[in-house]
Amino acid sequence: MAVANAVAALTEINESSSTGKPLIELSTATINKLLTVLNECTEWGQIFILDSLASFNPEDDREAKSICERITPRLYHANAAVVLSAVRVLMKYSGDDKKDTEFVTGISKKLSPPLVTLLSSEPEVQYVAL
Repeated sequence: MAVANAVAALTEINESSSTGKPLIELSTATINKLLTVLNECTEWGQIFILDSLASFNPEDDREAKSICERITPRLYHANAAVVLSAVRVLMKYSGDDKKDTEFVTGISKKLSPPLVTLLSSEPEVQYVAL
């Protein structure tokens, strides 16, 4: 929980910074630690961590696939915001991989049921999901 709060604080400071330079550079080691802590965080903590993952650019396809595999369980979370944050990360990482169509197809198949579920919820959530 403390990690998620730190990520939230750093994200807010980065957004309000006038220099435009991030306070912290995300590395592979940092990303792995954030993914490990993801299971122990509250819903809002998970959203902040997933949003920070969306701003990370993986070094290679293998790293992107690894991150996607670890985030996929978030697609079945009860909170729509967690699901949408996971969708955002998965779309970004699968969109960068033009060569491995099997991986992109697999991600697309995993994204379909959660998005359909979101479309059967409240109108506000439907609007955001579309």
